[in-house]
Amino acid sequence: MKNPFSAENRQQRLQSADQIGSVLKITSVPTYLIALTVLLLLVAFITWGFLGNVSDKVYYSGVVFPNQGTTDVSLPNKGMIRTMLVHSGDHVKQGQSVALVSVGDSYSILTSTVEGTVISTKVDNEEFEAFEPIVSVVDSIDTDINRTILIAYVDNAGQRDLQVGMNAQVWPEDEKRDEIGYVRGRVTRIDRYPVAAEVVKQTLKSDVMTQRLLETGGMMYQVQIELLPSKDNPKEYDWSFGVPEDVSMHVGTYCSVLSEVKRRSMFQYLFESVRTRFRAVQLSTE
Repeated sequence: MKNPFSAENRQQRLQSADQIGSVLKITSVPTYLIALTVLLLLVAFITWGFLGNVSDKVYYSGVVFPNQGTTDVSLPNKGMIRTMLVHSGDHVKQGQSVALVSVGDSYSILTSTVEGTVISTKVDNEEFEAFEPIVSVVDSIDTDINRTILIAYVDNAGQRDLQVGMNAQVWPEDEKRDEIGYVRGRVTRIDRYPVAAEVVKQTLKSDVMTQRLLETGGMMYQVQIELLPSKDNPKEYDWSFGVPEDVSMHVGTYCSVLSEVKRRSMFQYLFESVRTRFRAVQLSTE
């Protein structure tokens, strides 16, 4: 008995072109489906180009600082610190002894003129000039969030894009923004001339903070940011994810800052990118 599935039987069944055509059918995609697909892709591309956007961002750093600055305890004569009686972070009361100093051959006790938190001091056996701060104190009243600002420093490229009134996102530098969120802020002042390291030191009363903020070594510009209070609780900052646990932004906290300086559509972004590259090629060939 012959096998109905053998090669010989298959060849006998497909002896004419009509037979082959009845077995092999080629499926073609209708033209209108191809046109519709292309049209949908074109609509999606145009929508992406106009509605999609790219944000230019500026990243910089700053320190939470009292709005009214600090109170400096000093003397009208130059002298030397013999013994410091307080240190950064200590709470002092008005009239409390803060240092034993010598002016010429005489010794005296230096006292605080305000109640507050010490943020910087001289050290033992360090000399001081007349009216030079020996102890810097933040008044207790100024520790309220409504009396604090962020003093930040940005490089030259960043300060060109920043404008007064722009929003700022502020969070402690040692925390992750994606995890705890950020405090909403607003840029209130931008100094358009480079700041000297000595001026930063006089403002922040801290060598460590000054070195940290100016570690890039390039020209830096001072920016002041208002830290916005929560609408629900004016005694708290306006956090994007709600007030996080075990996270504080007290005076002296080193913070990271982000500001969105420009929003462009994808078409604008692509056009400007092409134009920039074209100019670069032109300059390289000249």
